Amino acid sequence: MSVVVKPYRQVEPTIYVKGAPVETLQQCDRIHWGNEVRPLTDSDRRRILEENDGIANRGLRVLAFAYRDGRELNGTRYTTTDIETQLVFLGLVALSDPVRPEVPEAIHACHTAGIRVIMVTGDYALTAASIAKQIGLGRDQPLRSFTGAEVSEMDDDRLHAILEKGETIFARVAPEHKLRVVSRLKEMGEIVAVTGDGVNDAPALKKADIGIAMGLRGNDVAKEASRMILTDDNFSSIVAAIEEGRAVFDNLRRFMAYIFNHNPLEMYPYIIWLLFPGVPLTITVMGVLAVDVGTDLALNGQ
Repeated sequence: MSVVVKPYRQVEPTIYVKGAPVETLQQCDRIHWGNEVRPLTDSDRRRILEENDGIANRGLRVLAFAYRDGRELNGTRYTTTDIETQLVFLGLVALSDPVRPEVPEAIHACHTAGIRVIMVTGDYALTAASIAKQIGLGRDQPLRSFTGAEVSEMDDDRLHAILEKGETIFARVAPEHKLRVVSRLKEMGEIVAVTGDGVNDAPALKKADIGIAMGLRGNDVAKEASRMILTDDNFSSIVAAIEEGRAVFDNLRRFMAYIFNHNPLEMYPYIIWLLFPGVPLTITVMGVLAVDVGTDLALNGQ
């Protein structure tokens, strides 16, 4: 993201840029160090990238900041190609987005219920890996991590092999990568639920068996593409909903099993009576009603 700022009474504006550290650093050729601006050396680049990785390993999100003096453009139009190059690097900012305390327990509940959780994010790979470790993703097994660029180079067989086993992290992905992962999982016969809050999540939300949009911070595009909107933006609410849904399904299955095992037995005496007229009717209509009322009351009481 870039903004052009022209303070009051200043002749030329200043261009301020923020973005992903690796990509922003590639557009810089100088660094603001102390009170001076000097050329950005290879040693400076290595040190900045090492700092970025160290911060990301702590689970923090990192942004790089840079600027450029508008006088250097010599009246050139303010286009992305012109202003987001030859920048002066300013520094890194670390942002903390702590994991909610109930999420690790919710992830454990998913594992107990046989649900796989795959992280597909636009964050830096090291940041994603650190957060995944904090929430218990991977069931204490080494987590594999792939970037969007790597996904682009994979064929379907390679992606299939990755998705077939365990839990995985896909970092620095674009919307088309998210859509491809979801599509491949569905082709494998998986039931796929996708959560998201932004425009870039909309294709994957629409493709999934059930898309779940964030109700608090999600935008309208994500909500329109989803079949469910989460009012509290809490992952544990999804797990609770799955538990309730499975309980309802289990109750329906037990009821159907009871009906199909119980009612046919009451019909056998009549079938025998109809096929063999000489055989006496072993149970009357009132007897059938009495059995139904008695068993239903007993089951409802339990």
